Amino acid sequence: MQRLVLKGEKDLFASSPAVPVHDTLPAVFAMRNPNKGLEGTTVTPSGRYLYTALQGPIINPYGDGSAPPKGSTAIRVIRYDLKHMDKDPKEFLYVLDGKHLISDIAALDDDHVLFDERDSDYSYKSIFKVDFSTAANPTNIFGLLDGESLDKTDVTLENTVMTPYAPNKTYTVTPTVGDPVTVKPIQKTLFVDAKERGYNNSKLEGIAMPNDHTLALTNDNDFGVQDPDPEQVWLYNLTGTARFATDVFTNGLCRL
Repeated sequence: MQRLVLKGEKDLFASSPAVPVHDTLPAVFAMRNPNKGLEGTTVTPSGRYLYTALQGPIINPYGDGSAPPKGSTAIRVIRYDLKHMDKDPKEFLYVLDGKHLISDIAALDDDHVLFDERDSDYSYKSIFKVDFSTAANPTNIFGLLDGESLDKTDVTLENTVMTPYAPNKTYTVTPTVGDPVTVKPIQKTLFVDAKERGYNNSKLEGIAMPNDHTLALTNDNDFGVQDPDPEQVWLYNLTGTARFATDVFTNGLCRL
């Protein structure tokens, strides 16, 4: 067991020496939108890498602290090399298709991860295959765009990336804190349009690969307090292994 914390916070855990502490998460993550922190985490089948993604854009610049920049489509994603936990992770930009959230992620191999991108209603539920490979060449922004800005007029990654995802589009960020950086986001391709495939719940909260040719999706109805949807698991059978599948079809619906 190891503990990952924000940069500069290692000393806060001095009273727990039994668990190694790595203060390598970008300090700017402290500006996350409340209840929109690191929502999705996955370890690759090889056991080499750990990926984790914030659920939504962070509140940077902070301004009055009430919300992220309106219209921001910037999601920060971290990759740790589990063989070298003493080293800094890599940080990448994932660009949303709109005013959406990331609820879960699931690794297919060392370089390819499924992302669950959804709205908070019943209209948009998509699973994307995301490419972190050297060939795709996404920009590692760790330490480059992690400045914490308090003035709402400051320029940051979050208020620069304000458009839906477009393949091969890059963003030049000229932050008030730091030097200009041209960022190539991680590239994504639509894997499953769950809404088109019959998924009819408001939240698509969890994804998993029970085997290399089956995709499992599950919703979250918040214990039925505000969400009337039943608790369900949807299974999708793939035409091949997830890495190379070209199509899917609904294989069954399990109600919990």
